[in-house]
Amino acid sequence: MKVIRLGGANDGLCHFLSFGGFEMLLDCGVKMQSLKCEPQQGGGFAYRLELPALSSVDVGALDVVLLSNHLTLMALPLLTEVLGFKGKIYATKLTLDFGRVFLEELASLTQGENNAVFTCESVADGTETELSMYSLKEIENCCKKIRCVEYGEVVPMAYGVQVTALSSGYSLGASIWLVEGPNDRLAYVAASSGDYNRHPKELDLLPLVGCETLLLTDVKPDRDPHSNTERMVERVLSGVTRVLERGGVCIVPTSPCGVMFDLVEAVCAASLQNKHNVPMYFISEYASRVMELTLLGAEWLCEKKIEKLYAGEDAFLHESLLKSDLFHAVADVSAASAATLQNGSILFVGHPSLKFGRVPKLIQRLGNESRNAILLIGTSCHLNVTSSFTIMSVTDDTFQTDPSVEPTEAFAPFRNLEIEKIACSIDPRLSCGDANQFIARCSPYNLIVPYEYTIASPTGAVEGDDLSSHFSQVLPLHELITAKSKTELLTFPMKQFEPIVIEKASKYLDGRLDTKLAAQVTITEVNGKTAACVSGVLNVKRKAFVLEPFPTALVTPPTTFMSTGLKPKGSSKRKASLHTDSDSSSTLQSINYQDKSSLLLGQVDEDELKKQVKAVRHGGSYDKLIAVFHTVMLFDYILAQHDPQAQVYISQGQGDADVFMSIPSLDARITLWKETGKTLVETEKEDARALLTSFILAQLIVITQG
Repeated sequence: MKVIRLGGANDGLCHFLSFGGFEMLLDCGVKMQSLKCEPQQGGGFAYRLELPALSSVDVGALDVVLLSNHLTLMALPLLTEVLGFKGKIYATKLTLDFGRVFLEELASLTQGENNAVFTCESVADGTETELSMYSLKEIENCCKKIRCVEYGEVVPMAYGVQVTALSSGYSLGASIWLVEGPNDRLAYVAASSGDYNRHPKELDLLPLVGCETLLLTDVKPDRDPHSNTERMVERVLSGVTRVLERGGVCIVPTSPCGVMFDLVEAVCAASLQNKHNVPMYFISEYASRVMELTLLGAEWLCEKKIEKLYAGEDAFLHESLLKSDLFHAVADVSAASAATLQNGSILFVGHPSLKFGRVPKLIQRLGNESRNAILLIGTSCHLNVTSSFTIMSVTDDTFQTDPSVEPTEAFAPFRNLEIEKIACSIDPRLSCGDANQFIARCSPYNLIVPYEYTIASPTGAVEGDDLSSHFSQVLPLHELITAKSKTELLTFPMKQFEPIVIEKASKYLDGRLDTKLAAQVTITEVNGKTAACVSGVLNVKRKAFVLEPFPTALVTPPTTFMSTGLKPKGSSKRKASLHTDSDSSSTLQSINYQDKSSLLLGQVDEDELKKQVKAVRHGGSYDKLIAVFHTVMLFDYILAQHDPQAQVYISQGQGDADVFMSIPSLDARITLWKETGKTLVETEKEDARALLTSFILAQLIVITQG
């Protein structure tokens, strides 16, 4: 397993993963913190955004992209429509739907006289490449290529690898990805939340317990274990209440997803409690569309929301507020009356960076009155307090990895306006303290985290910090000791572009292919990889397994059919001979067979295999081993003609049975006995039983000549 970090620690997430024969990208984000806006000569603005180091990987060789949430797919249209990615993409339905809104919002940067480009720096020589902003057509084509999955849905791939999306608790549809293979089990955890008072489905921890490798990223830098979303929202409500009491308008720059839904409910409840009956507006050209996305189903919601649905109530408070005209989802600020903007109201509007969207003009319009205020809920909280604006929470100023909006830069264009500027961050991600508990419960053998999160906290609290030393000194991630008995957690600090390779003892034995047999192999393409089906005699030489050609005394082509008149269709055919018990004294019959291209997976008892191979070397019979191989290959070949995606898993039979086969796609099991020529088909589905029975033409019985 190999992991390479191509993006930031929690901004522009993108990781290359080599796993089980597949090359994957874990997320494909854009570094939104890098957004630069400069005026152009002749009018309009020029926007620049940084991409992860996508040029450092062979995009054409990538097999899979896994997307965690709506923020981590912002570079996906470039990957699919410009850079030539042809593999498969997996995400949940709501990640796709909300992600499409964010993609279209970013594409709007090119409206009018504005211009927007992405920059991508080459790892090799440091040169910078510019890519134009994607179009709405490219977004549409890209989104069509994403396959939507449900939480808990297992997506099987070749070579025994499978991926599963689990709820991360961060936002509607946000996912943790569990990647499993024959030898490894990796959990990729990005932007998760352990707060159970929020609207998304709770963090699904149980399937991650005991995972071998945990890749944990996008954690907020706050080390206070009590700094949860509820306390952050309370700080925002304090500012909102103060502004409304003086008759002002609260402008809350926010994204059309995530904490906005929590904040709307909290602000409404606080307003009713304080008897502030003021209207609330969500101003965005995507407002109505976003409101509809919250109605897509209970499987994305927390238990409290589901209970409301079962009780016949609206899951979200904004649904009833929309019906009672206390909350308005509108496309433009012009929908709000002049009286609303004069007598107090709460306006949720994008973009959180204050650099584009509806919010810059709205601030200019309302900025000359000191009773109004901007509440920047996406701010980073590690800055020193200045006189130009108010910061309502302060944390560790040495741990500057928060990708949120930087207040000084965001407020700079409006510094001369009278409007009050309040920075009150809401960050629902796991804190370092939460992450320590999360890791302890998962108990992985290997932990991969960004290097930034392994930096120890300072000995003293920041000036103005009201946290006690007990809460400000949470252990950094690299000092965690897990509860796993007699096992030490291996931590791999992950720096950008530095590969992390985790090797593990294989469940399979290494062997050597004899040169004569290798010369006879026919190469076939299987799932984009080069493969070959090889059959021969397994010998043990100097404690090493060597696969050699069959001796001339044996007539044993690996994928032969009995002489029953069956001639499989195909252009590649060969001649072969075979003896059976019924005609052992007659001349050898000529039959047709076709090379098989599917792969067989299975495990055998190594000690028993060695005994059988050694017995063969000392004059024993090849019958048992070869009969097992031939019977399985015969059956697997015919099954592959019916369903090319079907997989057959092979193991040794119990008792006197020679081989046991499992076919998950048909929920069937087959047991074979060579000596008695008996085949047992076990399945509860009669149609599957009839299908499998029709495939069993005969059991091969191999005999030696002379």
